[in-house]
Amino acid sequence: MVGEATTIAEALEQVDRLRPDVVLADIDLAGESGFELVRRLHDEPREAKPRVILISTYHPEDFADLIEASPAAGFSDRDIDQLADDFIAEDRGEETEAFMDWAHRVRRAAARPQPSNAPPGR
Repeated sequence: MVGEATTIAEALEQVDRLRPDVVLADIDLAGESGFELVRRLHDEPREAKPRVILISTYHPEDFADLIEASPAAGFSDRDIDQLADDFIAEDRGEETEAFMDWAHRVRRAAARPQPSNAPPGR
């Protein structure tokens, strides 16, 4: 992880400054919409055009239409607290099956081609 943000403005600033290849964006960003962040990262001109993977503790069915319409590369409904615990365990060299499965799904989503209406990106 190279950065963290709690608002759309912070996230956009972090992306412009850090130029990550992949952004994990929560659907609920401190009362703002993660979908709006994805749209702005996709539509606004900027040097860094990272792949965005939406994350949430909600079930994908709850947001199926919005996820489908979004230019995000993917969606993960992973429990955020469990994911944090898995990252800590991974840092200690303790690979958990759940973390490895989640990491594999994130890598697969990040490797997907961007939608045809997407501007060229990184």
